[in-house]
Amino acid sequence: MSQAGAIEVDAPDTPEDGGETLIMHHIFELPELLRTVFQHLGRADQVRCALVNTLWSETALDEIWYKVEDLRVLFNALSPIEKTGKKYEFNPQPHSRHWSRFESKYCSRVHVLQHSTSKKHDLSPLLNVVLRIRSLRPILPKIYKLKWDGTARGFDDMIIFMHDSVRECILVDDDIDNSVPLADLSETIHSKMPWLTLLEVDMFPHAKYLEPLIGLIKNLPDLTSLELPAFEETSKVLPHVFDIVNLKHMRFIASLVGSDRIISVSDVGPYMESFGDNASFDLPSRLEEIAFRCISISAVVGFFRFRGLSSLLYLHQIRITTSIVEEPSSIRDLFRALSQTCKRLSHFTFTNLSRVSKRMVDAQSNNSSDLPTLTTNDIISFNNLRDILVCTEMVNFSFNHPYGLSLTDFDVEEVASAWPKLKVIDLGSYPARPSGKDLVSRPSFQSFFHFTEKCPRIEEIHLLLDTTIPLMATPAASTSHKTYPPISRTLRVVSVGLSELEDEYSFAMFLGQLCGPQCRLKHDPEERFAKLNRKGVSEKWKAVETLLPLVNGLKARISESVDIKNRRIRDLEEEISRLRGEGYSEEVGHSL
Repeated sequence: MSQAGAIEVDAPDTPEDGGETLIMHHIFELPELLRTVFQHLGRADQVRCALVNTLWSETALDEIWYKVEDLRVLFNALSPIEKTGKKYEFNPQPHSRHWSRFESKYCSRVHVLQHSTSKKHDLSPLLNVVLRIRSLRPILPKIYKLKWDGTARGFDDMIIFMHDSVRECILVDDDIDNSVPLADLSETIHSKMPWLTLLEVDMFPHAKYLEPLIGLIKNLPDLTSLELPAFEETSKVLPHVFDIVNLKHMRFIASLVGSDRIISVSDVGPYMESFGDNASFDLPSRLEEIAFRCISISAVVGFFRFRGLSSLLYLHQIRITTSIVEEPSSIRDLFRALSQTCKRLSHFTFTNLSRVSKRMVDAQSNNSSDLPTLTTNDIISFNNLRDILVCTEMVNFSFNHPYGLSLTDFDVEEVASAWPKLKVIDLGSYPARPSGKDLVSRPSFQSFFHFTEKCPRIEEIHLLLDTTIPLMATPAASTSHKTYPPISRTLRVVSVGLSELEDEYSFAMFLGQLCGPQCRLKHDPEERFAKLNRKGVSEKWKAVETLLPLVNGLKARISESVDIKNRRIRDLEEEISRLRGEGYSEEVGHSL
């Protein structure tokens, strides 16, 4: 195996005389079954399967090479490659006859190419050789998805893999200071991949990129999914997006990870409101998803007041990320607009840019005096969200605000009753600035049971709890024993976010009344407790995680014992009924 770690597998030969032939059941000769099995194997196991016989080899090779994430690995199957300095070269140099074998055996198996350029790895010598010896056909004729991260070396090498069968194109550039020649690249994409159905451009939203992207999307009539950077003047591109007849997904969110130089949508709301009731355009009738990264809610709320949204039969998913800490009045305006024009919503997410929360956490951990004093006027209450309950098709709802969400058990019960189709719910579980009970009301553990009782398909529940409120069991009918609702068979995640905890042992027992053996506890995924000098709370939650499997195991053994006794009681009752049926009831009665 070469330095690049390539995997090259040839079909096994027929056993020689005297060798043993592997005999297997005919069911293992079904390509559909083999494909399903191989998809769930690791790469090393797939390679082993490719060595079994010819049928297995062909199916396994299809899975091994379906997606290529490193061109070095692929080209190593053409001829061994080695690294010289920062460059990779073939050794020995392949010729046209080598290409013919490589093309017939590997090229047509690749359907997804996801390549990331690197300053440490220069592949241009390999690509130059491939261009010289290749046939006139496309290098990878069956790729439908082409993702290229050109941060380090640009997008020139990407061009040689473009052809008119590609349907999904993703461009990534994570360097703010790069100046991508987007006009030339857009023209090339249009000419070489004219039938794209998906285009995602993840770059810093330089204003000079607007015109090339407008020209590109105007020449891609088959687009169904479009993701562009969140340009400050998104209104310039919006009319052309509306002209894409078959568009289903419209997202203005692409951004640079970890960057402080963030630009967000600022003018979509005012732009839509400028038309009043006299808008002369229609939105794409099949639009399903809308996503904005915006400066503030005020920058987009006018868009969601547009009456044309109410005519979209398929619009069911909306995601909004803002750059500021929103006030309760802005939240109320947003949900009121959504309740009037987007009543078919089934998936909704609202959050802030991660840097907003990070700065707030850092300020607290450093005891900074820059943080303003919070009052009840700063806190989002459930009343600010209540309008959205008219969207009765809700399946996935997530609302997170840096100051959390003031919520009671009665509010939670109202949500669960309004949204019986819920699978995932997150109600302010992860605030960046935890507040006292005098400012933010928190539901009790009982709220989890509201969801498991009223939402039969619930899978994830994320709540910020007041764990000091005792769990109230319900007295069983005709007995003095207290009972709990049955354990949910669908619940997979119980998240307590940044909830405080005093008694980990009692909470683990409570959790055992709610969770089945497949359910897991989630808390503080970014370890904010440590940054806020509350590491002891985190340790208590880790103890609950450790105790939960033990509680479930004990519960299972008790349940098994009860089941055995109940079966024994039923057997005795059946035996008594049989004896009574034979006329021995009086004798049986005396013997008892």
